[in-house]
Amino acid sequence: MKGLVLALLLFAPLPAWAQSQAFQPGAGPVSNQAWNAAAIVVATPFAQVSRAIYNGNASACNITVTMNGGTSVQFQNVGAGQILPIQATVVSASSCSNLLVLY
Repeated sequence: MKGLVLALLLFAPLPAWAQSQAFQPGAGPVSNQAWNAAAIVVATPFAQVSRAIYNGNASACNITVTMNGGTSVQFQNVGAGQILPIQATVVSASSCSNLLVLY
């Protein structure tokens, strides 16, 4: 019983702590839930590496990003309301105008 109580006390705060911290690539985060968001301005680098990109458009669009590893990738036909769970540093081109970066 003491072991269970100790385990609950030690490990219960960890998920909440992980979600409130900035994303650190390679640090093995416990959770990938976003803790902040910002509107995307095409060709303007993000304040930090993204956790995801949200398409807030009413229709599908194409989004070209530079991934955290340096590769440029185009995601085609990204549906309205879709979230791309990617580590990106910038959206270099997009056929939609209502995108959010999630940190």
